[in-house]
Amino acid sequence: MEKKRIRQAIGEWPDCPYCGVPFYYASGQVDHIQALSDGGSKNENNKILICADCNRSKNGLRLAYWLKLKHINPESIYFILKEQGKKIPNHMLEYLGYDN
Repeated sequence: MEKKRIRQAIGEWPDCPYCGVPFYYASGQVDHIQALSDGGSKNENNKILICADCNRSKNGLRLAYWLKLKHINPESIYFILKEQGKKIPNHMLEYLGYDN
């Protein structure tokens, strides 16, 4: 049910917002943008549907750190998250040099 709510909230997003690889919504996994273990909330604006590979490799890592490890442009992820109305973690804003 949770995946369905997120899918409805983001509309038809055929690719993983992190790595860009197409995936079926049924195989997608809910990611807490800011991990619960790092102070993230269970609110919808802290959740995003991503591919299973990204979710497994991100695990509980901070988003900015994980993006750097995976050689993914954090600025492009920032704009995707903003477009979807998601809360950007403070550590990511600091990493990018942006204000809250």
